[in-house]
Amino acid sequence: MKKINYLLTFWIAAHIISCEQKKLETSLEKETFKSIEEDNPYTTTVSQWGSKNTESFVFLHSPAGLRIEYNLDRQLLQLWINPLSGKSIDYKDRNFSNRDDHTNVFDKITIPNIKLDDFDHCDYDAFHSKLYFKSGQVMHLLSHYEKPSVVLWFEKEEYVDFKSENSSVLTEATPTSFGISHTNRERNFTFVASIGTGKGQFQHQLEVEKGRSVYTRAHLSANQTLIISGELVSEQVMNFTKEIASLPLETLISQNEAKINIDLETGKIGVRNNPELQKLIDINKRYALSVQDKKGLMRSAIQYIYYLLWYRDNGMNVNHLSYSGWAGPVQKSNPVLLANPNFSKQYPNQKFYGQLLGGSISKWEEDGTFYAIWCAFTEWTQTGNTEHISGKNLETLESSMSWLEKYCFDEKQGLFGRYYYCESPLKNSRDEGWDNANGSPSQKWPAIYEKDSIVRAYDLYINLLNYSCYAMLSSVTIGEKADNYMLKAKKLEQKIGILFGNDVLPSYGKLLTSTGKMVTSVPYGMDQTDYVWAMSLPPFFPNYDVQLENARWALYKNLRTKPEGYFFAGYCSVLRNMDPSLYPEDSLMAALQYLIPQSIRAGKYLVMPYAMPEIVDVKDGNPFHDVRPITFSIGPFTAALSNLGVRRLPYGLAVRGTKYLNKIEKYDYQGMQIDFTFDAQSKTNAVTIDGVLLSHSLQLPMNMMNNKNPKILVSGNTFGITNTILISSTLILKEIKTIDNKISYIVEAKGANQLVFQNIKNKIQISNEKGEIITATETKNKQTTYLRFEGKGIFNVSIEK
Repeated sequence: MKKINYLLTFWIAAHIISCEQKKLETSLEKETFKSIEEDNPYTTTVSQWGSKNTESFVFLHSPAGLRIEYNLDRQLLQLWINPLSGKSIDYKDRNFSNRDDHTNVFDKITIPNIKLDDFDHCDYDAFHSKLYFKSGQVMHLLSHYEKPSVVLWFEKEEYVDFKSENSSVLTEATPTSFGISHTNRERNFTFVASIGTGKGQFQHQLEVEKGRSVYTRAHLSANQTLIISGELVSEQVMNFTKEIASLPLETLISQNEAKINIDLETGKIGVRNNPELQKLIDINKRYALSVQDKKGLMRSAIQYIYYLLWYRDNGMNVNHLSYSGWAGPVQKSNPVLLANPNFSKQYPNQKFYGQLLGGSISKWEEDGTFYAIWCAFTEWTQTGNTEHISGKNLETLESSMSWLEKYCFDEKQGLFGRYYYCESPLKNSRDEGWDNANGSPSQKWPAIYEKDSIVRAYDLYINLLNYSCYAMLSSVTIGEKADNYMLKAKKLEQKIGILFGNDVLPSYGKLLTSTGKMVTSVPYGMDQTDYVWAMSLPPFFPNYDVQLENARWALYKNLRTKPEGYFFAGYCSVLRNMDPSLYPEDSLMAALQYLIPQSIRAGKYLVMPYAMPEIVDVKDGNPFHDVRPITFSIGPFTAALSNLGVRRLPYGLAVRGTKYLNKIEKYDYQGMQIDFTFDAQSKTNAVTIDGVLLSHSLQLPMNMMNNKNPKILVSGNTFGITNTILISSTLILKEIKTIDNKISYIVEAKGANQLVFQNIKNKIQISNEKGEIITATETKNKQTTYLRFEGKGIFNVSIEK
């Protein structure tokens, strides 16, 4: 009888558990996705526990080096630590916790009383998120800006459970604090939890034993704070954690916000009559700030698959944010970038930039060099700081360019021939069969084009990027070295021209098959994103001016016709590179507007509204690309939006009349913080700088900006100006003189020299400082004139009125 009762009880319990599980799965409408390598969780984005676990998350990050993940399914708060965020630029510290290897602050932190099926919604912010539950409970997660700490509190009474790893040693257990020492990868850490003022206390494990895990429970009264921290033992973790815990909640929040706002002061974009877009920009700028360690590259995402430090992602993020007027991220990342190139004992055994900040562990992607040079170049041209384009830093950049030439420049073809497409290795390449982001085997994404295996790609992307690399290196070097870089750019220009041909869109590139056959690929070819980046990212382009103008319009029409599947980073980079003087502003804004609804909604599993996704129209739960929030999207989107009013040129700024922006405040540029105001309602089409009218140019002359905070007013529609006007250039515009019947543009040239005018009716003449006439080439397209010439130094470009 006892046995029957036991079996009956067991069956009832099992049935209840089974029903509850089915009810939970039904309520969540769980979806199962099968990946190519189901047993390898690193192939998917949905969860660090593998592709079959489509789980719900909230992500935060502290610039003090703390990754914060709350998993609603598992009721698990997971914290990863990268030590010495404000002190160390060593890649081993900045990359200590990454996708593949990470150190948790405590082995497990759970909130057992809060159930997923009780979850209602999240009010998301990268520094202070609020999770609302149907029961009326509200959970607050605050990322501390200066210390590797997360602050947790609830609006009703709640408890939190802690577990240490069995190798950790208990160091403190009081009613208001819990501390352990933990050694991992030869680093000695202290992990601490402290309870703030209130009735709640810790309920500690009664007995502990060496070699066994230690448990405790934090009982919290309403709005009582729990601070959880981790750092190296030397950083006195317990002291600063108790100090944070001693603060009244309102003081803690206000102090944190004050410090955050200092670093968000510059490049503030004001949107006209679009509160949802304004909120999206403001929240995502805060997110971008959060994912860059105080000394570090800017991460793209906190989601575990992307918690790596890409040279490309950092370059995409910080350069585009600089273009929007916020130079802080590129200034912060460059010391780390230049101090931590890749290295290898294989030929070519010299410093280079591949895929990841990781010493010798990195894919040999060929585009890393461009992103490293672009970052240093952007900081110099944006802020005037020459540190990272000179001395040993310049030697590092030149070493990477030399490595790239040895590795994949083909003298016979006159082009760079890659062994990658996007992040996937081509057939028979060094990296085929391996994910050298971590060194694990991988057979994903075979290199096939029209049923042929591809072993090498002489593609548009790598060659246009490297044309720009040569132009940038020429601009920061002198004498014979500068001339040689420019000569290499010119030779490359001629060979790239073959890919452009006579069609509207150029070829993706020439592809070498495993049978030795050379195939010319159609546009977009093996990778859509590489292709659109080729046409939109580099600061310099060869002399294909009208072709480029027409090609970019074709790219725009294609992405508007079928936007699904584009990376936001590619989609928005195209828009960022389109000059509103040449393309309809309404069209550019319509393309951005398409992205807003999918960015402001919360994901089904990534439950963070106003967290911008990675892919246009991506489906919730997609195992590879359901990623949000992601700086890789935020940077290009922000730059594309600011481009409607302020167009960042290689060596200058140009303004555009816009009806979609009100202002851009404190735009970082060359030691100034410029305030731009856009008055679309004005009947006068004009630009004034500190009240002085700017004539014959939309590019801002440097001599008219002679204080630390210039005020620039753009009135009406600058596209309605009908007299001769300079709309952009790849030169420094020093000043504009009007003498007699001539307009003289005094410019400083760096080598790759182009000026773009509208409404020119008379002859153009260029002379150098000696008064010698310089030969130039002109290309016209309707009212637009492209003017190019060679040389460095000061030149006078004069046009008769």
